[in-house]
Amino acid sequence: VTTDPGDLMANLMGAATGLPAGMQFQTTIKDAKVRLGDGRELPCRVVLRDKDLDLIFFRVAQKPEAALPAVAPAEAGVAQALDEVIVVNRMGHVAGRSVAAAVSRISAVVEKPRKYYAIGQDTGMAGLGSPVFTPDGKYLGMMALRSVPAQGRPGMSAMLGGGLSLGLLPIVVPADQIAEAASQAPQAPPKEEKKAPAKADVKPASAPAAESAAPAAPREP
Repeated sequence: VTTDPGDLMANLMGAATGLPAGMQFQTTIKDAKVRLGDGRELPCRVVLRDKDLDLIFFRVAQKPEAALPAVAPAEAGVAQALDEVIVVNRMGHVAGRSVAAAVSRISAVVEKPRKYYAIGQDTGMAGLGSPVFTPDGKYLGMMALRSVPAQGRPGMSAMLGGGLSLGLLPIVVPADQIAEAASQAPQAPPKEEKKAPAKADVKPASAPAAESAAPAAPREP
């Protein structure tokens, strides 16, 4: 739902008031950039969406001159409930986009419908999209937000409390699932098919009324 806020809004509004008939939310990414450590921004394009994992995969529009530093999913770590993990993110412009880190704990390991790690509520929305590492430096996964329609209409106290009562849970998507999805991402975004311009309807010139009233007589040889 981080990648499609429309689903999140639908779940929240549906739980609180019930969506009016015919109402729906839709989001579209019109512009995306990768911000590098030196402040440069590289335009990129969506090549794959995975709503189940709450992930969007991008590719830069033009191949950079040098390889960009990246996390290696092959060096994946594992965690158990109550294990400490390190959440790394980049702060906003008020902090000069500085890299920050925070220590959190895995609150549960959920196996169904697919495996993911529930992470402490103290991390909250600020960590969404951040890579998560084990204390020995192995890549555990990436933070995302799991959202399901709340059961029934929550009361005011539940709405103020937020979180689980509203069907929201910050999670860590395991590294192996990210790697599997990334392997399906195409090298370039799909090209839009150009539709051939519609041919104008060509109508024959109108014949004189006397001729159009009856079929033309065959010519004699």
